Amino acid sequence: MGKKVEMIGKRFGRWVVLKRHNTSKNGTIRYLCKCDCGVVKDVSGVLLRNGQSSSCGCYNKEIISNPNRVRGTKLYGLYLAIKRRCCNPKCKEYKNYGGRGITICDEWRNDFFKFKEWALENGYKSGLWIDRINNDGNYEPSNCRWATPKEQANNKRTNHLFTYNGETHTIKEWSEAKNINYGTLMQRINNHKVPFAPVDLSKSHNFKISK
Repeated sequence: MGKKVEMIGKRFGRWVVLKRHNTSKNGTIRYLCKCDCGVVKDVSGVLLRNGQSSSCGCYNKEIISNPNRVRGTKLYGLYLAIKRRCCNPKCKEYKNYGGRGITICDEWRNDFFKFKEWALENGYKSGLWIDRINNDGNYEPSNCRWATPKEQANNKRTNHLFTYNGETHTIKEWSEAKNINYGTLMQRINNHKVPFAPVDLSKSHNFKISK
């Protein structure tokens, strides 16, 4: 095990750590910190140590006048895309998001850096995309996660769910699990045939498809 780092009294950018504050749901230790500008708040120890949180936001406000420091990042692009499809009726994707009543929570909509802090604390890295756990729910911390493109595709509301012998997956997942061509599997299902071969006559083969 690595040597435990004493955090109390340490400086991280503009933060000075005052005391250990609490532990978040994902097990991350948070510390009560004071910024050079006088703001006091709790901050993730992970973000302090890796340099991803260096002030209460005052530093960001100082540099935000230079758009390339923020707008040139992929995370900021994802953030703008969420706001457009939820809040801009002129966006071509609006009908599937804002048009269905899906919104972005006030905390994120009004402050990119709040969204960024959540993203970094919850596993954001290059190659992942934001995914709503409940496709009818909003963009908010309790309903969002970071997923690979494949995981995200399997969570689309347009996916057909196929139940076979009491087990439910998307048809794409069944295709991969059973090593059957996707088109062949769809044809068997549409023709109401037992979809998987060889047939195990010792089991029930009732199946259903839902959207």
